[in-house]
Amino acid sequence: MNISTDKWDEPYVNITICGIGRVGLDALDRVAAMFNKGVQFVGIDSDKVSLVRSSATTQVCIGNAAKTDPIRAAAATFAQRNIIYETFNRADFVFILADLGSAVGCGSAPVMAEFARKRDIITMAFVVIPSAAEGYCGMEQHHMALDAIAGHADSYVVISEDQLQEYHRGISSHTKELYMTDSFMVHGVEVYLAALWRWQMINTTVSDISDAIRSGGRAHIGLGYANGEGAAREAAHQAVDCPLLGHEWLGQASRCISHICGGDDLKLCDVMAVLKVIQ
Repeated sequence: MNISTDKWDEPYVNITICGIGRVGLDALDRVAAMFNKGVQFVGIDSDKVSLVRSSATTQVCIGNAAKTDPIRAAAATFAQRNIIYETFNRADFVFILADLGSAVGCGSAPVMAEFARKRDIITMAFVVIPSAAEGYCGMEQHHMALDAIAGHADSYVVISEDQLQEYHRGISSHTKELYMTDSFMVHGVEVYLAALWRWQMINTTVSDISDAIRSGGRAHIGLGYANGEGAAREAAHQAVDCPLLGHEWLGQASRCISHICGGDDLKLCDVMAVLKVIQ
């Protein structure tokens, strides 16, 4: 359990965040805007301009040939293994952010997960599966890439755009839809970084987070926001009813991380209201 305010401690673990492809780089940039200490940002893409414009401190360009071919993307990423291994040298945790609708994501994300596993680094992946109407890669390639990631990463979250259609209702543009989809990756990573670094009313240790991620398999995420009277309960209901989570997954979960974030007026009764909804 992590109950936190906006006070931050100095980082005492080393974290590497890998943004792969356009969607992954966008999410990486948003995480970098929130966390600028103790995190190494690795960007991988076929477009050098996108990498230069990103917040990635280590930029790995795998060439235009990888843009439409997952096999070439995987080979080009493997060819850069020395640079990537160097960024993993001191990492305690690796988070991978990728869109499996792109050839770069399908090819590079499994390779990055494999590299991290070979270094025995606790690894969690957040991957976007696009709707059936878009994406360079077909469903078979999505599943192959996802199976490979599942075989290497300790835990992984699948963010399906088809499942998020209800979430996207009322959003005025596709750009805003993409931003909302990215938010699940961004806030998913934020939960873990905040649990490690943010000042907490209830303490969470590195061991707690390690145990939650290691060998966890497929993970699910739900987000909720609310203000005013009854906000805690309302936000909890939103999170539990999120299309990516749902009550059926909660019943099968073997472990759960609840991240409750609020201002100085956050009360213990609010926390108990959230836990009651989850239980």
